Amino acid sequence: MQFEAIQNIQNIMQRVNQIQQKAGLEPEYDLGNTVSPNSFQATLQQAMKEGQPGALGTQTLPPGLSAYQQPSGEAAWLANLAITNPQMMIEQDGHTMQAQTAFKWNKVKGLLAQVFPNREIIVTSTTDGKHSSPAHPAGKAIDFVVDGMSKEDSLLAEKICRDAGFTPYNEYINTSTYKTGDHMHIQLPE
Repeated sequence: MQFEAIQNIQNIMQRVNQIQQKAGLEPEYDLGNTVSPNSFQATLQQAMKEGQPGALGTQTLPPGLSAYQQPSGEAAWLANLAITNPQMMIEQDGHTMQAQTAFKWNKVKGLLAQVFPNREIIVTSTTDGKHSSPAHPAGKAIDFVVDGMSKEDSLLAEKICRDAGFTPYNEYINTSTYKTGDHMHIQLPE
């Protein structure tokens, strides 16, 4: 019972890794057998081996856990939904989409924010409007823009989306039937 908090953290880390692997991404957390002395895994193993009730029985964390950032808030909620109910329609960034789409989009949005700092990233459409792709009404597609994105920048954004497990269609460069302006279309693979 005293190790329940640490085991819950480890379960969340494993779930996040599973989702990322399904999405074709590298696992976020190293839960392998190679353990550095200050890692979460080392702290867990040490605490279980030595049975240190003081560190876990109180509200303080064992040494080494202070730097660990547990997925929390929206990220943890999306990760849980993507595993337990991937097709559930939810509201994300003011638009309706499936939970699995929202989870991957959240990751893409974070990467885009790092690559294009101080630029607004806006979802322009999901299930609403006219689209040539049936993925939109199903909640499996997103159209978005990045403020000030050039055609060259869009190639990098396209790669980020592809690496995150989406199938992108770059409408900064290409055109489509219902195109209303430059944007990136991404959808879950069929």
